[in-house]
Amino acid sequence: MLITTLEKLPKFSGKSKQNVSNWLQEIQQTMNLFKLIDTEKLLYISLCLEDYAQYWFYDNKHLMLTWAILTQKLLKIFFKECIK
Repeated sequence: MLITTLEKLPKFSGKSKQNVSNWLQEIQQTMNLFKLIDTEKLLYISLCLEDYAQYWFYDNKHLMLTWAILTQKLLKIFFKECIK
């Protein structure tokens, strides 16, 4: 049920028209509903990414030691794009 739910959520691609902050909030709410711990969130987040954002994630996965680090890096890299 979790994977099906995550697959139905909007995917984040990193394109400028997407708001990473809003997207991340929706993803976090869903993951919190399923009471996922941080390590589980890190495992499942790739289901919610596509295109450039997914490539970025896999290229930098070794740096994402915690959920907090991942969210900070997502916002740092992609928030600039959504306000252009």
